[in-house]
Amino acid sequence: MSYADGATTAFGEKLREQVEERLEFYDKGVAPRKNVDVMKEVIENLKQGISCSCFFLVVIRVLFMMANSVFFYLFLL
Repeated sequence: MSYADGATTAFGEKLREQVEERLEFYDKGVAPRKNVDVMKEVIENLKQGISCSCFFLVVIRVLFMMANSVFFYLFLL
């Protein structure tokens, strides 16, 4: 398995789109997409073409952040 030198901005771009959709919801009443559907779309796009190695890098970073959060929470107990 290989990793990319840089991270992807795909998740951030989709989150920005979701903010715009939420603003449109408040303005016009158009229902925004669900977060889980948007994140699945990003993951599929990353798997299909942009770079699989970026996908794995993002997954590893998310898992690392989750592990750090758990350890921090346990430390506070």
